[in-house]
Amino acid sequence: MWIYLALSEEATSTVLTRKSKGTHLPVYYTSRLLQNAEYEAVEKEVWDLFVDGSVAEKWAGGGVVLKNSEKGDLKFAIRFEEPLSNNEAEYEALLCGLKIAQENGIRRIRVHCDSQLVVEQVTGGYEAKDDRMKKLMQKVRDQLSAFQN
Repeated sequence: MWIYLALSEEATSTVLTRKSKGTHLPVYYTSRLLQNAEYEAVEKEVWDLFVDGSVAEKWAGGGVVLKNSEKGDLKFAIRFEEPLSNNEAEYEALLCGLKIAQENGIRRIRVHCDSQLVVEQVTGGYEAKDDRMKKLMQKVRDQLSAFQN
């Protein structure tokens, strides 16, 4: 899943796409007019955050990669102590990636997650029904609010 964002002084638009056979297909689109908007200086350097969670028979883990064309890559392998579902592992990997980004002073990120469920729940396309998933979704949303984009 990819999220594209377009901004002007009058409006903002986003489109969530999925890649199929080398082509990005739109999944969800939003557009908002900006009225009496306040602006602040934004950091131009964008980092790409790639996350993936995984569950095996006796363990759960995650991978986190932060990439920046000017500063290189930060790579992490994470093992979770508690038993998790696949979706919970995806959320936990995302939370770890966001925390690592914050701890490294990164202010602008572009998140890449291969879990359609996680992406849709975080962006509001799907509703989280399970209490644990709701808590994880809210934690991700709270952490994302610390970033400029």
